[in-house]
Amino acid sequence: MTRLPYDSDLHDDEWNCIAPYVEQKPGPGRKRTINIREVINALCYLSKTGCQWRMLPHDSPP
Repeated sequence: MTRLPYDSDLHDDEWNCIAPYVEQKPGPGRKRTINIREVINALCYLSKTGCQWRMLPHDSPP
């Protein structure tokens, strides 16, 4: 992670619990080009702050 953490970011223990459910499965399909943990952190930020989607910080993934 190259940014400063937010209070809503997942801790390593929390990430280890949900990582098996969101990991890229082998097989056909396009490989991910973004860090899925950053996407989940953005969703947690959105949920915690109640901000609008377009008002997410600029360091959130596209």
